[in-house]
Amino acid sequence: MNDNIKIIELNNKLTRYERELKEMKCNKKDIENSFNELIHYNIHNRRNILTYLMNINSEIKQLSHKIYKLYNHRTNIINKHNKIVPSFMTSYASLLM
Repeated sequence: MNDNIKIIELNNKLTRYERELKEMKCNKKDIENSFNELIHYNIHNRRNILTYLMNINSEIKQLSHKIYKLYNHRTNIINKHNKIVPSFMTSYASLLM
């Protein structure tokens, strides 16, 4: 598969995952901001809400890791074609001129 197509597919995945991550973080923040209201709930409902919050945290962690891996993969593909010349080689080349 062509590397440009791989990068486009990775960018599409990253966009989708980042959108999901943003929604999850927003949902998490809404729950955390409503902690003061938990005193009005019974213990069973509090437990359910906190379990749900823990699940969101776990999903955020997993999705963040996926995003990190995709960025690394994309960077590796890009760097494969953009070889960096070591600094000692550039200084040696300037001496030859």
